[in-house]
Amino acid sequence: MVLQTAGGVTSQATMNSLPSRSRAIVVEDHPIVATALAGIAATLVEVMQTVGTCAAALDATVRGQPELVMLDLSLPDGNGLDLIRLLSRAAPRARILVVTETETSIIAEEAFRR
Repeated sequence: MVLQTAGGVTSQATMNSLPSRSRAIVVEDHPIVATALAGIAATLVEVMQTVGTCAAALDATVRGQPELVMLDLSLPDGNGLDLIRLLSRAAPRARILVVTETETSIIAEEAFRR
């Protein structure tokens, strides 16, 4: 499991640097993983919504303007890497925390570039 942020800082630093009462969206298509991530995030932020597709993530981000988006890269309707730019434009203040399972750091490095 790779847990890195698209902003280039550690996940703990990202969570600790969020404004108080921050809102988050969890984007994960596996229900058990989504529930676990939402539970972890809920200890530090208000989890507004958990969604499982790129389309739902973009819609929730546009409507909710979260400060944090926890993003899986492997989604049924698209690539989370491509979604990073769209989410950043939709909610410029949001921090995007990439959470994905991968055997290589190449994907994580690509996420940082976006």
